[in-house]
Amino acid sequence: MFDFETLGNGTDTMVLSLGAVAYNKTGIISKTLFEFEMLDQVKGGRTFTASTLQWWMRQSEQARAVFQPNDFKLDIDDFFPRLEHWSMEAMKTVGEGWDQYKPWGNGANFDISILEDIYRRHHPKRDEGVPWKFWNVMCYRTFNVLTDCKRLVGRPHGTYHSALDDALFQTNTVLAYWRAQELKKGRNK
Repeated sequence: MFDFETLGNGTDTMVLSLGAVAYNKTGIISKTLFEFEMLDQVKGGRTFTASTLQWWMRQSEQARAVFQPNDFKLDIDDFFPRLEHWSMEAMKTVGEGWDQYKPWGNGANFDISILEDIYRRHHPKRDEGVPWKFWNVMCYRTFNVLTDCKRLVGRPHGTYHSALDDALFQTNTVLAYWRAQELKKGRNK
């Protein structure tokens, strides 16, 4: 499950942070947070909108912490090997390979589309650098509309608009739905 915090909503937007949660039907395998340098992205042609900056000014102090400088922020070039290493380790844990990589994002044209745009514009292999098959991309927002999985978990914990907290909430709602389905199957026997 991937969740971006950004400075716009186009695929070429600047990204502030990316929460990533690896999971399968048994639970969460791994989680991480990537934070990004903004200057590197401006130089690379990524964009922002004034309306999104204004929106950020209305968010909580905890959410706006993503703007604070720290030593862990990545340039886009440094991001690729870290994401790919983290993904590979998670897949090894469950015995899967790249052909089974199923990235989820919150919206059919948001998180994964932005991530793919970052690969296409900035990865040395461009399109060929994208580590998943297009037919394996999953949409959390659609899943929630079809299953109403959010109702099984209730209000999110953590900070609204924190990339990792949002990715964890989305993951936990999918897991809750899968568990509920398994319980229903057990009752039907």
